[in-house]
Amino acid sequence: MKSSKKKNRTILLINPPVTAGNKQKIALPPLGILYLAAVLKDNGYHPEVLDCNVTDYSLKKIANIILRKQPDIVGMSVMTPQIVNALILSKLVKTKNNKIKICIGGPHINSVGAEVFQFSQYPDFLMQGEGEYSFLDLVNNLDGNYKKVKSLIYLKNGKVQINDKREPIRDLDNLPFPDFTMVDLDAYKSPYVEKYPLMPIIASRGCPYRCAFCDAHRTHGRMLRKRSVKNIIDEIEYNVKKFGVGHVSIKDSTFILDKKWVHEFCDELIKRKLNIKWNCNSRVDNLDMDILRKVKKAGCKLLSFGVESGSQTVLNNIHKNITIQQARDAFKLSKKVGLKTYAYFMIGNPGDTVERVKKTIRFAIELDADLAGFHVTNAYPGTEIYEWGLANKALEDPRWYMKRMEYIGLVPLSACLTYEDLSKQQQQDLLKKAFRTFYLRPKFIFRKLAGINNYKQLKDLFNAGFEVIKSI
Repeated sequence: MKSSKKKNRTILLINPPVTAGNKQKIALPPLGILYLAAVLKDNGYHPEVLDCNVTDYSLKKIANIILRKQPDIVGMSVMTPQIVNALILSKLVKTKNNKIKICIGGPHINSVGAEVFQFSQYPDFLMQGEGEYSFLDLVNNLDGNYKKVKSLIYLKNGKVQINDKREPIRDLDNLPFPDFTMVDLDAYKSPYVEKYPLMPIIASRGCPYRCAFCDAHRTHGRMLRKRSVKNIIDEIEYNVKKFGVGHVSIKDSTFILDKKWVHEFCDELIKRKLNIKWNCNSRVDNLDMDILRKVKKAGCKLLSFGVESGSQTVLNNIHKNITIQQARDAFKLSKKVGLKTYAYFMIGNPGDTVERVKKTIRFAIELDADLAGFHVTNAYPGTEIYEWGLANKALEDPRWYMKRMEYIGLVPLSACLTYEDLSKQQQQDLLKKAFRTFYLRPKFIFRKLAGINNYKQLKDLFNAGFEVIKSI
């Protein structure tokens, strides 16, 4: 096939819905498929992107869009909560037009691999690892030369073929910037953003920590690979000039890890005078006043922390490697320099009991973060908790994730782990109690109302509040 004919191949990249027909009011652009789109465009292709999570489309309507466009290949990036809908979409499309090739990649595939074919053989391909260049190779070889495509899993004469994996991308500066022209930036909102558009960014890949509930290492490994400060700030500056971006959400698992590098990042951001606000994730055990003052000076507005539990026993069980006092200190110092905080908590970790969960709720009130997220612990495949659940008979259904998950707002409601001292129903009841206790405090409500400066903030606060109300 001639190269020019290859470049005419039509490609549709899809972020499948978590809950079909339910437009998410709080969402970020899908970085994974936007990176894929950028690499494809750099190589002469003209992909399209459909982010179903910011539409109210049913699965049937999404399938009809695919069938109408008749792409040569559909690429879907899925997390575990999206896999069921991705497979339903595959069936709806392939039963009407078997010529359309479908490839599913993303975190879920990195955890379970070829297992997906046990549930559905409608997808043509599965892809593991970091997909930017593997998916490009697949598009280049759609004529059937699949054996040379690294990280590809496919069926040949009914037998599973698993190709060698591609190594993680060493120099992240070589990647093109994600292509935000492919989505409507006005569709993405967040309760902590004052100035839009909102843009996510990844400054590094990989995480050296070993939290028992996390599967991120399955995709990006445990070795931290950082982009150069110049490359990151160049991307931010490019998008500020092109789109007028007002807020950047740094999505690294732990941004404040290498403090010297973070200082350099802040210095360069200050030097370029881009006048943006930003937020990032941090651990509670790696902060001091010096780094907090610097990120604040550079425009950081909010820090998010995975606190997870108010019980030291539970924190030890999930290998969080932090202490309750470190969490107290992190929130105290952050507030002292004027940074807003977001605290994440989990209900139903190994070692949790009703009393320990209630202690976690009380700890959330004590920390008094500006925002808090509460989640039932789900034992995702590829995590240590998943293996622990199987070994200790706490996970009754090893394939629980292949059933449709129940969500209230953006929060997964259905528990999958059960304990002698904490049933699934108790976890779900305590989840609602956590939201009620934290968000219906007069102190919290008055503080939020006092912080409203314009109509957009009021609207975003209303939407976020609506999601919380649905959760309780």
